[in-house]
Amino acid sequence: MATRASAQVGVAEIERAAETIRGRVRETPVVSAGEISRRAGGAVRLKAENLQRTGSFKVRGAQNRIAALDDDELAAGVVAASAGNHAQAVAVAAGSRGTNAVLYMPEDAPIAKIEAVRGYGGEVRLVPGSFDDAGAAAVEACERDHPAPVADRTGRLDDEENRRREDRQENRLQARHLGGAVPPRSGTAALVAASAEALAAAEDAVEHPERAFG
Repeated sequence: MATRASAQVGVAEIERAAETIRGRVRETPVVSAGEISRRAGGAVRLKAENLQRTGSFKVRGAQNRIAALDDDELAAGVVAASAGNHAQAVAVAAGSRGTNAVLYMPEDAPIAKIEAVRGYGGEVRLVPGSFDDAGAAAVEACERDHPAPVADRTGRLDDEENRRREDRQENRLQARHLGGAVPPRSGTAALVAASAEALAAAEDAVEHPERAFG
């Protein structure tokens, strides 16, 4: 089985990944956010990954991971656990490489995301219980059938926090360390000053995107 990438990622690794996935993902634009910049007191730019395939940046990591598999691993297929976005990304990447993807998803995952995964060619296996139960089922499948696991960017099969941000707070913008602001629904991100004014502007941009780029 291919080894998992190191948690330490530098410029060289990013450049290699960019070359690996070239032509398999969309080159999305970086756009200026006028109103957010004005309120933050500095230039803020958004990477428009909402225009990416599946509507999320996660297809980038999935493509890079599956590209590293050898012929035997591709023949065995891939497996992942996800509540939605990562599962869609893995299904797309697997299909582009001619391998089968089995996605373990909580049975209460959004129906739209489940159907999207199926539409991309992924085999969905719904698991009763929480995301952790789906993750455990995916791990068991790896041990039993030996497909290649495709982890999300956190190094886990998926990240429960991401699921909660996307599915339970879709219209809220979550501020994290250093003022990193990530609108969950759009998949775009901007690093802004950690101030109430900047956060208010970013939250307003999620609900009224036409104002953000003025």
